Amino acid sequence: MKRILTASLLVAATGVAAAAPPADICADSASSTTVKESFSKDSNAAGWSFSRGSAREGIDPKGGNPGAFLHNSFVTAGYPVASTDPAILSAFTGDFRARGVGAIGADFIAFRASLNTFEERYISVMLVNNEGTPGDPYDDCYVFFTGDTSMPNPKEQNKPSFLSYDFAIPSQSAGLPSPNRTDCTEGDCVYMSCPDLGVPCWGWSKPTITNCPTGDDANATWERVISHVDEVHITFQHPEYFSLLQDWNVGMDNARITTCGQ
Repeated sequence: MKRILTASLLVAATGVAAAAPPADICADSASSTTVKESFSKDSNAAGWSFSRGSAREGIDPKGGNPGAFLHNSFVTAGYPVASTDPAILSAFTGDFRARGVGAIGADFIAFRASLNTFEERYISVMLVNNEGTPGDPYDDCYVFFTGDTSMPNPKEQNKPSFLSYDFAIPSQSAGLPSPNRTDCTEGDCVYMSCPDLGVPCWGWSKPTITNCPTGDDANATWERVISHVDEVHITFQHPEYFSLLQDWNVGMDNARITTCGQ
């Protein structure tokens, strides 16, 4: 199973439909089902947001990939993070192993960023078990996957356009998928990857960052999260990498999750 699928350029003005996860995601299954949030008619069943409660955020009826899309014209952050609402049970929450989740994806656009600092900004997906305290990130258990495809960079595009990202989620894995921090001999996945393996790479919450009950045990953390996902975050870089604050104008479309039939 692929760990990350290559991003493809999707220009909003063309009206090209969003990329769907390829057939080989569920190659060993009898069937697959993809649930997609297109944000049409103000739909947002999972409560996706770049900045919850922001007056600058809403669903634009035009300009997406195609049609409507989630748009935040002013996010001040080191890097944008699109996340589901932890108060909402949706297709993006629950027991991923029991459901046979095989992939998560979305389309993103960056219209503007106030600084030109885009080194090593690889789109990542994070699965979070918030331990029943969604307002307290310091007890969360999480696993994340940092891929090898860069975020949409308005400094490099002649015209801002959507990029499509899909991540394989090997929910049936008995432990934290490889490559991951336990595979590294010269580093610990800091800044984007295992230095001796290169991207992509899986990581997990560490005791120095959160008080996740499973602590240093990568496999136990994977089990705790994959069987009880409360939130999904898609971040514009490695989620534990520090970046300078800047102002962003960003959008999201076609958030999707694929499950594989048994």
